[in-house]
Amino acid sequence: MIINYHQDSKIISKKMISSIEEALESAWSRESTDPKEADNWSENNKAYGQCAVTSVLINDLFGGRMIYDKANFHIWNELPDGTQHDFTRSQFTNEKVFSVYKYKNREDILYDESGRKTHIEDRYFKLKDDLPLKIIIFVTGNERKLGEARLGCQIFDVGVEWTKLDISEIQSQIPNEISGKKAEAAFEQIDKPLVVTDTYWNIASLKGFPGGYMKDVSAWFTSEDFLNLMKGKKDRRVSFTESITYKDKKQLKVFSKEYQGLITESPRGTGNSIENVAEFEGVTLGERRQQGGYSHEPEEYIWYNFANWFGQNRN
Repeated sequence: MIINYHQDSKIISKKMISSIEEALESAWSRESTDPKEADNWSENNKAYGQCAVTSVLINDLFGGRMIYDKANFHIWNELPDGTQHDFTRSQFTNEKVFSVYKYKNREDILYDESGRKTHIEDRYFKLKDDLPLKIIIFVTGNERKLGEARLGCQIFDVGVEWTKLDISEIQSQIPNEISGKKAEAAFEQIDKPLVVTDTYWNIASLKGFPGGYMKDVSAWFTSEDFLNLMKGKKDRRVSFTESITYKDKKQLKVFSKEYQGLITESPRGTGNSIENVAEFEGVTLGERRQQGGYSHEPEEYIWYNFANWFGQNRN
């Protein structure tokens, strides 16, 4: 039997791949397979006929797009970093040559004529419900934060599903109040366990400016504007506090972590305004973006703390 196909990726770790494969093996069933292939499905080849529903699930957890091979009637995933991952290639019993016929998105798979005829949406939810993998919904419009969440959470085998919602943010100098209200508003809309995040900045010599207003301030201020505010200031300390707020039917729980840094003398990197002048451990956030990385190592994110708790407490 052919083994599954995975390219080395910065988005999904080998450990996470193994955990997902194990969870899929447990969740695949005759009910989740392509109904045209149901008679050929067996416990000895549980991946048989599961490529469409599985590719949608992987797309929900890691983004990217789906690859369709018309000759082999097969679908697998391409992640945002361009790496390919096929979690159901093991269904084939002999070597085949796979090629890209076209790329598809989530809606193409679920709702085109073939998807409707084979009830892919119903089978997808069946697979997702049976999957023994912890998944959290992250409500955000920020793809960079989504990437950080996925890197931090997969250390504890927690998948992150991305959802965008139109939520009005309150203005407050109390960080947890902002994220708490966002979490409650999001939960009212989808009625499922979820997380939201918020970041609170503090420049010591500017008496805590900009606080919880960085989203608006960074849209108005350039890197040079921040440096002009710091002229003549000896104290160049800056910090930001990242807060994750979890909400379900029973509780609202907040995880926070503060990161200490310095305001530089000149801009460095290609981030937004504050990111090019906020230095942490000798490197600005903008320089990390320029290098194709995130602000910190996955173990340093507050997501690490959240995923550790969620992995142990979420049924």
